[in-house]
Amino acid sequence: METDDDLNGGKLWDLEGSNMKKNHGANVPAGKFDLPNPHKREMGKKAWELPVGYGKDKPGVVIRMLGGDDTTVYRDIGQGVTTTIAERRVPETAFVVLHEPYKGEMRIEDFEAIQKTDSGVAVRVVGEKGTDVNDRIFLAYREQSKEPLKLGDKSDEMTFLGFAHVRVAGKDVLVTGDVKKMKLDVGRKAKKLILNGEETPADINKGTLSYEVR
Repeated sequence: METDDDLNGGKLWDLEGSNMKKNHGANVPAGKFDLPNPHKREMGKKAWELPVGYGKDKPGVVIRMLGGDDTTVYRDIGQGVTTTIAERRVPETAFVVLHEPYKGEMRIEDFEAIQKTDSGVAVRVVGEKGTDVNDRIFLAYREQSKEPLKLGDKSDEMTFLGFAHVRVAGKDVLVTGDVKKMKLDVGRKAKKLILNGEETPADINKGTLSYEVR
């Protein structure tokens, strides 16, 4: 592949003072970190995922990223390090990524956007059948983090300050964060809301949980 304009001619970053230099010491050569055999894939606006494994029955990690304009993904395995880079040649963007550590079977089926705005992002993490993974994550970007932000879709909606995390775990809906108001699709098994570690009154009707600070 052509590398003169892609990824700085196959060089990733200056390692002097970097965490990789500190962590790997003499195993990392001086100067730029070479990508000897980079593979490039144009993703456009599509979401993507990439398993990085270390052999059968050994730990690995799945990298999942929401889609964004003009995304190019590079991957290289060399010098004992697997390097994955996502690039977007746009004026500004947010790389929204989920890392799933695993050993054996992966537990996450889907990582999808609920809503993305200039002020923040909300995502849904859907587990494989039979797992206990059923999460929502709401995050305000720094400029918006001091004011309540409303994000959501027709299934899950949250007004919060800074961040909020939701896990639907059988009969319990576990919520962490400074939550002002929410309406969540929690399924018909859910019976109670645990907000920041304390059981909290909420309306749960036909699989929908509604809560608002009074």
